Amino acid sequence: MKPITIDNLPFSKSKQLAGMIERNKTQTRFKLPPANAKIEYDVGPVEKKNNPHDTEKSWLVIGGKRIYVRSKWERNVAKYLQWLKESKNIKDWHYEPKRFMFDAIKRGNNSYLPDFKVIENDGSHKWWEVKGRLTAGGKTKIVRFMKYYPKEKLVIIDEEAYRRLARDCRKFGWWE
Repeated sequence: MKPITIDNLPFSKSKQLAGMIERNKTQTRFKLPPANAKIEYDVGPVEKKNNPHDTEKSWLVIGGKRIYVRSKWERNVAKYLQWLKESKNIKDWHYEPKRFMFDAIKRGNNSYLPDFKVIENDGSHKWWEVKGRLTAGGKTKIVRFMKYYPKEKLVIIDEEAYRRLARDCRKFGWWE
């Protein structure tokens, strides 16, 4: 998966950002679990909302971590990251560990909280953002994040990337 960097991030917030995400889709390659992959997890009560985007908030206990996820997609990506950790493809992962502030911004989106921090085996890290629908506010936060934190690497799991991952992982039983 090629990380998004300030060098390949255009600052036109609509067409060019969509093009950047489109390029990232074609380069996304996920590692697949073996056929006998099992992950220990426990999902707490789920708050279902009458929402066409199927937002399901719930507590999730996975890998000894208790996290409050905001959607089924985040829950599934957390399970996938735990599988990567248990299979030693990554060193560790954390859910929403750091909020990035945009101190120069006085109005509007002045901070960004990526969904996951993924720590690679070599000690480097990437930020993963699960985005089924990229709103104007979401685009602004991503553009500002890349502008104010150019050394950070961001991977966007958009709808197409998520669907590909779901197709390959659903057969293992732990994907919802």
